[in-house]
Amino acid sequence: MTKTALHLFAAATLLGYAGCGGPTTLPPAEAGDLAPAFSLTEIRSDKRVTNESLKGDDIVLLNFWSTTCAVCMQEIDDLQAIHSDGKAKVVGIVLDGTPEQVKKIVDAKGIEYPVLVGNEEVFTQYDGYSIPYTLVLDSQMTIRKKFFGRMESEEFDRLINTIKNET
Repeated sequence: MTKTALHLFAAATLLGYAGCGGPTTLPPAEAGDLAPAFSLTEIRSDKRVTNESLKGDDIVLLNFWSTTCAVCMQEIDDLQAIHSDGKAKVVGIVLDGTPEQVKKIVDAKGIEYPVLVGNEEVFTQYDGYSIPYTLVLDSQMTIRKKFFGRMESEEFDRLINTIKNET
């Protein structure tokens, strides 16, 4: 999805429309809801990853991003640190770019966590309208928190510790 298309899609989403195909059929996910079902392809392995396959991990950070978003590119370093430290499972969902472009970015940034090829349907189901956009999911795939914009690793750390202390 191009940057312009992403902005148009976001505007349409705010008006209650998915793409230009009409009203959304499912309400967007909110904190406290179970994560909506998805099945997306991982960019490096071409394997399908589902929301169910993520269930059981302590905490999952589901991060929607774009190859043309400078803030998204900066946030990747913080997400990689969280992933490398084992504090949470990070899953990136890229919303634009060709597989070749995304693979180059993944290699250049040293991204070790799974990067999935997203689509408008999943972005809408997860209540996405701007990027970067990160959802914090607990081990049962319940949405605990939604963050629009860049999150610093310290903010993630505080939230992860809060969730772990509750269980």
